[in-house]
Amino acid sequence: MLITPRHTNKLSLFSLFCFTLLLTFLLSLPWVNAKETPKPKPQDWQINGILAALDDEHDQVKGYACSQAIS
Repeated sequence: MLITPRHTNKLSLFSLFCFTLLLTFLLSLPWVNAKETPKPKPQDWQINGILAALDDEHDQVKGYACSQAIS
């Protein structure tokens, strides 16, 4: 049996193109905001507490102070 290739309807290709274009447009809309909210500045008593913890003899306390100073 001889099989002939079927030609697709040009209207269906056009509608597929329109659907893809619409989907691309909708996914690129700016409703997703990647900006990070600003962190509050540490107050003086927090800085003094971190500095006092850095002078502590215990290594675990120094580790906690370093993690707070970095973040």
